[in-house]
Parts: sequence; structure tokens; C-alpha cells
Amino acid sequence: TLGGNNICSRFVAEETTTIVAGGPITRYAEDLVPFLKVLVGKNCSKLKLDEQVNMKDLKVVYVCEPGDMKVSSVCKENRNAILQAADYLSSVTGKPAKKVDFSGFRYCQAIWRHAMTKEGINFGYDVGNREKEVTLKEELPKFLIGQSDYTLPIIMRLLDLNLLPQTNVKWAEAQTDELVKEIVAELGETGVLLFPSGPREAPYHYESFLRPYNFAYWGIFNALKLPATNVPMGLSKNGLPIGLQVVAAPHNDHLCLAVAKELEKQYGGWVPPYVST
Repeated sequence: TLGGNNICSRFVAEETTTIVAGGPITRYAEDLVPFLKVLVGKNCSKLKLDEQVNMKDLKVVYVCEPGDMKVSSVCKENRNAILQAADYLSSVTGKPAKKVDFSGFRYCQAIWRHAMTKEGINFGYDVGNREKEVTLKEELPKFLIGQSDYTLPIIMRLLDLNLLPQTNVKWAEAQTDELVKEIVAELGETGVLLFPSGPREAPYHYESFLRPYNFAYWGIFNALKLPATNVPMGLSKNGLPIGLQVVAAPHNDHLCLAVAKELEKQYGGWVPPYVST
């Protein structure tokens, strides 16, 4: 929402409101700050990235399961990662972490889907390289016989846009506003929310096509326009990465990063997936 240099956005430089933008990935949590300063540009001061965080002042709340029926439930290992992090941060802050339940998380996918309708774009025109409009009527038959130039995710998005019923606008706006208000009221200026990065360990290639809405675990915070930092929490029993998200109120990115550094110090940060645990 701060605009910036839009290096990772699919929009032109003057675009400032899109939720479709990437963020930096780094080996160490401390390297996120300089990257964010470059990406955000002149508005960087609003994020308070250089502000020191007193961990004793931190309030920690957590969610183990969002409850959205459209996504997969959280596996035991990812749930344990949340609980371990909450317990550890409690020992650091000297205050117990609080389990919370925001009813709006039951509609993560629907809220994100509605947010995408406000992007002001023509998806078919964009994937046609803004030279032609790609249509479901034309591409689906070609895809079924292996002659389409477009990937399965694009076909699935065209199906979503053209065949599935649209989200009720009034309801979605109310759910979005209420969820943001509840989270911000709970976190205040010193709080962070621990939230699953996904329902289970990193999926195998193409596995996500069988669970197409699991992206809502992280997509929801784009839709709500809240800062979120994904933190690795080691490897699963199958040797695949697991992790969690640290979320804060608007412009409190420095809290997310401080917690990321603290968890990295305790749990070792990123671990190559080929390293045996």
C-alpha cells in the first residue's frame, strides 16, 4: 500500500494500491531490512524499520487453524511449530502467548477472491501480453487436447472468473473490514500474530493443483493489507520445509522482522531441505 519501486509488481510504476506484489526472500532475517528499504523507497520511514524493538514489550497471539472449509486443515507438525514459537516467545517476553479465534479467517479464500476483483485489471488481456484477450471459450478446448499456450493455473483462473459465482460484494466488504478491525484491535502497536504459513509441509510439484485454495493461508494478509513475514521453522519428518507467518498491524513491519530474528536465533533459520534432521 506504500507504493515504492514496484520491482516485484506486475503493474506499472505508478500503481500504488495493488495486492499482487512480491516481497524479498533472504537467507537471514537481518537481510530483509535493506531489501525492504530499496523496495519501498521514499515511504520507508512509515515502516519504522530502524526502530529497535524491546521484546519485553511484545504481545504475542496465535492462530493454529483458520477454519476455512475451502482450504486443507493444518497438519500436526505445522501446528506444533506455531505452539513451539508461541511458548518460546512467551519465555522471551515474560508474558503468556494468547490463542485467538477471529471468525473472519473462516472466509480467507472468499475475502482474497473479492479483493482481486478490485484490482481494476482484465486478466485475459494481461496474460495475452496486453496484445489480445485470452478467453476460456477459446483456450479450454485447446488445453484439453494439449494445444494451448497457457498453463493450468491460467486456465483455472479463467474458469474461476467465468463459471463460478462471484462473491457477494456487500458481504465480502463487511467481512474484510470486520476482520481487519478485530486483528488491529487485538494487536495494537506492540502485538504480533503467529499464523500458519500453510496447512502442511512444502508441497510436491503440481500437488497444489489438487488443493487450489491453500494459497489463502498467505493470500489473506495481502487482501487485508497487513505486513507478514514468513519464518522457517526447520524441516518436517519428510525433510521438507515448514514454517509460520508473523503478522502485525499496518506499518509495524519492524515487529515482524524482530520476531523473525528471534525465532531464527532459537530455531536456526533456514535449513537446506536435503539436510537430514
